[in-house]
Amino acid sequence: MNERKYAFLERAVALREQESGPDHMATAYVLLDLAKALHLDGDLEAAEPKYTRAVDILSRHLGADHPSLWDIWRMLCRIRRRLGDLEGARSAGEWALATCRPGTAAAMFRMIELAGVLELLGAAEEAERLQREALRIHRRNFPRDALEDRMARW
Repeated sequence: MNERKYAFLERAVALREQESGPDHMATAYVLLDLAKALHLDGDLEAAEPKYTRAVDILSRHLGADHPSLWDIWRMLCRIRRRLGDLEGARSAGEWALATCRPGTAAAMFRMIELAGVLELLGAAEEAERLQREALRIHRRNFPRDALEDRMARW
């Protein structure tokens, strides 16, 4: 079943490239569909270059720090980390963080992910700085945990 799904999506990419061109935004969105299918099926090595090409195309059209790209940067950070490409994960994690509004929960989660990569790279001080900032955001946005609220009602 997966082979048929991949073949269908690869044909869709080829058709989109013929109709719109290899660097068109529509091509990037079909590439994302293929990357997500590969990713969900656990084929990270095949998914990574598809995500990378899609984000490259979309970055040229929208700008690399466009908010609609944060999810792709986040996926690239995770995939590259799992594949052992820590510098690539760091770069993607930094872009994912740059596309988030500062002080938001999304930024907090990106900081935590990036801090994990930085720890693996041996940049403990930088990782700790991000973790502390993520904790400040958490305390500011979530002054009381849901568990604390439930316990207070008992």
